[in-house]
Amino acid sequence: MSFQNLPNELILEIAHGLSPPDTKALLRANRHMSVLLPPVLLENSICSPKHAQEALFSVAARGDKETVRKLLAKGILKSIRGHKPLLSRAVYSQSEACVRTLIACGVDLDPNDLDGLTPFADAVVSARLDIIKIFLDIPEVDVNSRCHYSLTPLHITLCTDKDSAHAEVLRVLLADERVKVDLVDESSWTPLSRAAHSGKAWAVRILLEDGRADVEHVDRLGRTPLHLAAKRGHDDIVRVLLESGGAGVNTVDDHGETPLFTAASRGYLCAVRELLADPRIDVNTSDSDDWSPLFVACLKGHVPIVKVLLGDSRTLVNYTDGYGFTPLQAASQKGYLNVVRELVRDPRVRANHQNLEGLTALHMAARAGYEEVVNALLGMKETDVDLKPPQGKSVRMSVRTYPEKVQHILQKYLAGVQVGVKVG
Repeated sequence: MSFQNLPNELILEIAHGLSPPDTKALLRANRHMSVLLPPVLLENSICSPKHAQEALFSVAARGDKETVRKLLAKGILKSIRGHKPLLSRAVYSQSEACVRTLIACGVDLDPNDLDGLTPFADAVVSARLDIIKIFLDIPEVDVNSRCHYSLTPLHITLCTDKDSAHAEVLRVLLADERVKVDLVDESSWTPLSRAAHSGKAWAVRILLEDGRADVEHVDRLGRTPLHLAAKRGHDDIVRVLLESGGAGVNTVDDHGETPLFTAASRGYLCAVRELLADPRIDVNTSDSDDWSPLFVACLKGHVPIVKVLLGDSRTLVNYTDGYGFTPLQAASQKGYLNVVRELVRDPRVRANHQNLEGLTALHMAARAGYEEVVNALLGMKETDVDLKPPQGKSVRMSVRTYPEKVQHILQKYLAGVQVGVKVG
């Protein structure tokens, strides 16, 4: 007698001992088996960690709420193991119908996985707009839930590489009045702060269009979104924030840095230009070290920044720090020849300024052995080699103490030989 001709009771008894794949194969043998064995397949699946999830998702995708509820009542979730809760897995891999059915049958809406992500947050991560809208239609869903680093779903839209997909996700989230736009993460950044820092201009525009984001929010280091954009050289975001009218262009952070200082310090030319174009800008605000934007650009050798700042009539070219150093002295002491060349071309720059120790830029460059810088400084018509610090000697008196190449240049200069191209 063939298997299919056995009494139903015997077939069922045998089938209960089969694995879910074998049960499924038998079920497909003929119509009789397809009617007789589905309950057995479900029973076998409940007891199989490997196949329980597949069975539940399959039934849920068909919209069979009655069977889903039976499986849940029989404890199928105990057989489903893994890093993520059941609903989160469905969000990533299953259809909208499957997710709807699971929710309708009472599957937990807000469990957290090991990363603190809820199923709703997972839908945001994966940019599943269809699933996101399902969750947003449920009043009980926490739309501001936090995962690791205190990121909310709104923050999460800015932490992925799917920019085009997440632009629409961001708009959908902002359309829900329950979504709070200025919650901060562990870095004390709002979504706008994070978007500005990460260079996501599309997100900055969407957040500003929404109108609720605080453009002047400061993080734990006192930095606004404009600071963060300037720090990373995101000139397009700098421009958008300035055009919003709400960004404080002269706001200082905990280190006393304005956005202009921050951009100048890091050599971001385009960001500096955007900031200088704002009529509200204070070009000379100094940081906690008493350095101006021009001073720090000279100190770090950012030639293009120095050029742009010197081209702005508002820039104080002889600004002094707490030790009496000017930008020219800072660049000369560092040996930044190209910066010095830009400075000595500016008729406003004072060649003979003495710092608190009484030293000039020429003293500093000569001592350090920067012969080309010395040459450039000697090209300034007003350069005085006879200025003496209170407790020291003039450059003329100190010639023999300098490195050999510097001595050679100075000796030629003192002998009346033109050693530098005259400036001024």
